[in-house]
Amino acid sequence: MSLPNFMCLGAAKSGTTTLYDILRQHSEIYIPSFKEPHFFDIPENYNNGLDWYEKNYYKKADKKIIADFTPSYFFDENAPKRIFESLGKNMKFLVIFRNPVDRAYSHYLHSKRDDHESENFEKSLELEVSRLEKYKNQSDYLSYLRHSYVHQGLYSQMLERYLQYFNLDNFL
Repeated sequence: MSLPNFMCLGAAKSGTTTLYDILRQHSEIYIPSFKEPHFFDIPENYNNGLDWYEKNYYKKADKKIIADFTPSYFFDENAPKRIFESLGKNMKFLVIFRNPVDRAYSHYLHSKRDDHESENFEKSLELEVSRLEKYKNQSDYLSYLRHSYVHQGLYSQMLERYLQYFNLDNFL
């Protein structure tokens, strides 16, 4: 099987796309042309199984390093366990951090630009907790991602979830 041995987890809106574009040019790194497979964080994708993941994203992987760039894996509560159980304890991770306030505002502007946000920044922050609760109850993961401005900046909580399964030495 040709599956990832390296992941860039995020954080979202922290420069992962730029790094993706740069590393895709490296001769020893395979990264699918589709940046974010969302295999380990979207249940419908994960339920398709590893064979589906490999067939759709990694069937041409023939490099030393095989990467998955899905920043939301860092935020998702289920992704660390799924990654561990599917790909093993030797997975290597790169996590990019950004000032959480700047990250939240950039995230807000992205949602606003894509017409997923109708409120001003202050009001969207006031609504975040109630929105996230509603989206979680509705199993609306994409809306949950789109409106988690503050929550996606709680880096220590996200890293703690990963450290339940992986050694700190696996992270850069």
